[in-house]
Amino acid sequence: MIEHIDDVNKVMDETYRVLGKTGFVIIVTPNRRRLTSIVSIFLRLFKNVKYPLNPNHIFEFAEEDLRSIFGKTQFKNYCIKPIGFGIMLENHVLGLKHPKGLIYRFCNQWLICANK
Repeated sequence: MIEHIDDVNKVMDETYRVLGKTGFVIIVTPNRRRLTSIVSIFLRLFKNVKYPLNPNHIFEFAEEDLRSIFGKTQFKNYCIKPIGFGIMLENHVLGLKHPKGLIYRFCNQWLICANK
């Protein structure tokens, strides 16, 4: 849902405030650099289709955007993981080793888990 709000930092501060002592938050948000965004550039050039594909998204995040946001919050423990093809992407996909940077860069979504 964070791609739909104007002030993500304010929402993260409020999220931290309302969580209990052992509370945690799980966020899933689209990757700004996902492959469909690259495809949409070509669509825009040849078919006059506008990006983002979902015009209700105020901002879509790359990994460095999320690290910057969570680095400014009170959350001390957080992790950012890539999701692609509906599965969590780690060092191996379908048994094949892949370069971490490539998968992270073009994953479909980010999964962020944070706790106090």
